[in-house]
Amino acid sequence: CWLRVFESNSVIRLGANGDGTLFMTNGASAYWDRDFLLEGNLRVQNGGKVMHTLNDTSDKDYRLNPHVTGWVTVDAGGSITTQDKGFSKAYGPGAPTLVGYTARGGTHGGRAWDNGGIACYGSIRCPTDLGSGSANYASGGAMKLVVDGVLTNNGTITSQGTGGTTGSSGGSVCIVATNIVG
Repeated sequence: CWLRVFESNSVIRLGANGDGTLFMTNGASAYWDRDFLLEGNLRVQNGGKVMHTLNDTSDKDYRLNPHVTGWVTVDAGGSITTQDKGFSKAYGPGAPTLVGYTARGGTHGGRAWDNGGIACYGSIRCPTDLGSGSANYASGGAMKLVVDGVLTNNGTITSQGTGGTTGSSGGSVCIVATNIVG
């Protein structure tokens, strides 16, 4: 089972008054690629996943940017993730200049190992940029999660890249919530 949001500024109302709850259960995936409003609550249970589509080239701009009017709970084993969903290998503003050289990482919020001196980019206050791919790996994507109620995180909220010391950069996680617990 999966749910996909393609259009920017879409509105999903749960219940007659926006007081219902969307449950992402074991094996369910939500691909939310654009800004949208979720009127209600979100519960990501064990095995449930919320993410955006891979930005496989520099002309893509998929980001996970939901605004939830109620509360959000991520249970143990549930995840809101943009891991490996940023720029693919060798793409992005911090991608290494020598693509065939396998020991070059991607830069984003910090300088990558042996990346040819490419400058860092992005905000440290509320980051919203995709990470940059390394010579061999895709980077972390980008999410801005706005929660009018309480965000309870007992699972995983992440935007990492892959590849170890010569890997891609992580992406961005910006959370704006009334309260964060977990």
